[in-house]
Amino acid sequence: MNDEELREKLAEYAHTAWSNWMTYLFSKCVNRFEDGSIVIPASLRDRWQRQMTTPYADLPEAEKTSDRAEADKMLAIAAAHSTPSNVDALYKHLYAQLAPGQRTMLQALVILLRAETTDE
Repeated sequence: MNDEELREKLAEYAHTAWSNWMTYLFSKCVNRFEDGSIVIPASLRDRWQRQMTTPYADLPEAEKTSDRAEADKMLAIAAAHSTPSNVDALYKHLYAQLAPGQRTMLQALVILLRAETTDE
């Protein structure tokens, strides 16, 4: 798999994850209006606002489990493409495009991939 193929696989995964999240979000909304507007219940808004402002390290274990499951899916895609040289190239390419909060997961992924490729 070349860099462009890996990029497409990761983009496909990102779209699928987003699509699944939106399906879930819409299923939880109430008060569907004629114009298509919906209302997120206050209890879910409160929970999601707490989660999005809480650093990963401070999340309860149950919430970390969900994030780990997502990371495992990304690891599986990246592992199919990892070699020592392209792990560094992919890291540099993706790091510049991510918001600071997203970079921690990328850094952890690269550490794992580097360890995996040096064991081979």
